[in-house]
Amino acid sequence: MSIKLDIYKGTIRKDILLTLSSQIVIMCSALVVNKILSETMGVEGYGQYSIIKKSSAVLSFMMLGGMGITLPKFLSSYLAENDISRYLFTIKVAIKSVLVITLILLIIYILGQKYLIDSVIGDTNVFLYYIAFFYAFSVCISTLLFSYYRGSDLFVLFSLSQIINQLLLVGCVFLFENSVGTVFLSWAVCTTLFIIYSVFREKQKKIFQFVANGLANHGHCRLILTYSVPRLLGDILLFLFAAFPIIYIGNKLGIKYSGYFAVGVMFITIVSPLFSFLGTVLLPYVSRAIVKKEFVIANKIINKLLLLYIILSIIIVIILSIFMNYWIALFFTQDFIPASDITRILIYSILPESLYLLLRNPIDAVSHFPYNMVNLGICFILLLILFGLSTSLSDYAFSYFVVVSFRGCIAFIMWYINRRRLLKKISYV
Repeated sequence: MSIKLDIYKGTIRKDILLTLSSQIVIMCSALVVNKILSETMGVEGYGQYSIIKKSSAVLSFMMLGGMGITLPKFLSSYLAENDISRYLFTIKVAIKSVLVITLILLIIYILGQKYLIDSVIGDTNVFLYYIAFFYAFSVCISTLLFSYYRGSDLFVLFSLSQIINQLLLVGCVFLFENSVGTVFLSWAVCTTLFIIYSVFREKQKKIFQFVANGLANHGHCRLILTYSVPRLLGDILLFLFAAFPIIYIGNKLGIKYSGYFAVGVMFITIVSPLFSFLGTVLLPYVSRAIVKKEFVIANKIINKLLLLYIILSIIIVIILSIFMNYWIALFFTQDFIPASDITRILIYSILPESLYLLLRNPIDAVSHFPYNMVNLGICFILLLILFGLSTSLSDYAFSYFVVVSFRGCIAFIMWYINRRRLLKKISYV
């Protein structure tokens, strides 16, 4: 067992370091982008940028149809079993699913333009409305490709692709910073071209050379879809957590105040890669560990990471809280200093958010039942209730903190229950 543990730790350590490197680049590039856009667009322009960014994220994960989680879980399991036919069939199902969902969403998007446009972009600019959809699709296909890399144990390609894509986005901001529309259009074009190049490169590895339909029956297709479809709702709810507050506050208090609230949320988003990157590694590793009867090893690693995450998140909250005005002026501009009070409330969400980001992927790995979707559904209803009762920006910030804390606690309970069940099932306890 000790030999297995050493090998397992050595492999996962390498993938963690690779993924951490890419997430640090993403975090730094996000800081650069926010600094440039906040200076050139002002509080209201940044508020609109935040609305489009968050609403596009919701759209992209609707297009993805839960495949961002499904691919890493199933592909890693089939590789561990050396079941190449099902491995390839799963990729085929994922691509078809994304294309069908995107087409349906496009039809709804066109027909519902009159009712959706204000929520999606916070404006009535039709051209910007369709740019947002194009950008959402580019995010969707890039996430699908990155999920394929994760499930196929190609963490070098996963990390390099994320870094290259992110640097392209930063370059676009330097070139097209004059308006929200040109920024999102340039991002969509660059991301799409990069993904097309990456897909043609992967063609040599048989990503498109699918097996005959007879090799993977309808039962297997049903298994994939019953796993992915509930995760689709979970993904939508996850990104609604970020999008809904900004859109709602923009409608209730004005786009200027949504810009202030976006600053607080952005601090959480900026540090999130430090915590979420491990989930990208843990989902395929825990799935593979279950197949190989090595879940006890994965469980020990997660227990140690829980303690590390708690300590790290507390340190980050203290540092951000003490020097809040300095960080806002550094990463944004002096115009955003009025957001410091609500940001101090919001950054306490980093602790429960870090636990949720660590545990959500292992929870999806150990259970076919969509526990994360149930958690997000309960918490989103609570968010709606608390926001409905709130009247000031501070009320909204405190409500957001309460809901995120509740979500982290539920995730911990769900992980504990499923971990215990699985350990008993495989006779480790």
